[in-house]
Amino acid sequence: MGVRLSDGDDDILMVSRLGQAVRFHESDVRAMGRPASGVAGMKLRGNDEVIEVDIAADDADLLVVTENGWGKRTRVSEYPVKGRGTMGVKTAQLVEGIDAQVERVFANLAAVAQAAGLGLNRAVRMTVYLTDLAHFAKVNEIMARHVARPFPARAAVGVASLPRGALVEIDAILHAG
Repeated sequence: MGVRLSDGDDDILMVSRLGQAVRFHESDVRAMGRPASGVAGMKLRGNDEVIEVDIAADDADLLVVTENGWGKRTRVSEYPVKGRGTMGVKTAQLVEGIDAQVERVFANLAAVAQAAGLGLNRAVRMTVYLTDLAHFAKVNEIMARHVARPFPARAAVGVASLPRGALVEIDAILHAG
């Protein structure tokens, strides 16, 4: 359950566990008494559930971090007003190919670091999970475009599979002090 105070003229942004986001104007939710059961804010599939609700401010960013460590920062203004009761739009989607996935992973890591007031230059260790260890050289090549020298310590772990069919996943430890 989420609760937010609003001024009566706000847009609402709801995000589901399966990565859908819907934005609607709060006037789409009619005022009703406390004992009323309410109205559907978002249409959900199967075992999906709403995990977050907030006031949508166009000049703010929405930082989405998955349970597996993937992160993405998007300007709230990029989420269209769809109307209450719809499934909304996909807020997180996997890109195709090792090059694109590694680029996306470093962009996501940078967004998460920036949200914490840091940069990837503060990374002291990265663990790289690959479904094919032959791609480790490609990870290092792309990392050199996103992380300044001296590079953080890195470990590569070969895995049978990653969530959503991803080819690469990276976690990073950043030093704030």
